[in-house]
Order: sequence, then structure tokens, then C-alpha cells
Amino acid sequence: MNLSIKQLRAFIALTETENFTRAAQKINLSQPAFSSLIAALEEEVGYRLFDRDTRKVQLNGNGIHFIDTARRLIQSHD
Repeated sequence: MNLSIKQLRAFIALTETENFTRAAQKINLSQPAFSSLIAALEEEVGYRLFDRDTRKVQLNGNGIHFIDTARRLIQSHD
């Protein structure tokens, strides 16, 4: 698995905001670039991390299990 810190920070930002536009702004990316980053992360881990509809985004069971790993990796990197 080849995850980037940028992908992990995007994941954390999305878990905190539950909104693609606000999360993209939080890490200084355009919304389309941010969406691509999250899609690439989900592709890399092999499963979806969020449940989405037209109004909201929230962690699913896979995302809940992944969040601790993401935080540890970011903390270790920093």
C-alpha cells in the first residue's frame, strides 16, 4: 500500500468537516482535486471509507476503522 501524507490529511479533513468543499478549502485544494485525492485513497486501500449522498458525507464502518491508523501515520510523520 502506498499512501501519501496528503491523502491522509485529506481523509482527516473530510472526517472533521463532513463536506468536500470545506475540507478542500481546509487543506488548500480545489474541490475537484480534493475529490480525486479521496478517490485515489479509497482505491489504494481497496474499499470506500465514506458514505455519500447529495447532501452529506460521513464515515462508514471501514472509515471508522481506518481513522485511527490515519491519525497514527500523520502523527508519526509530523
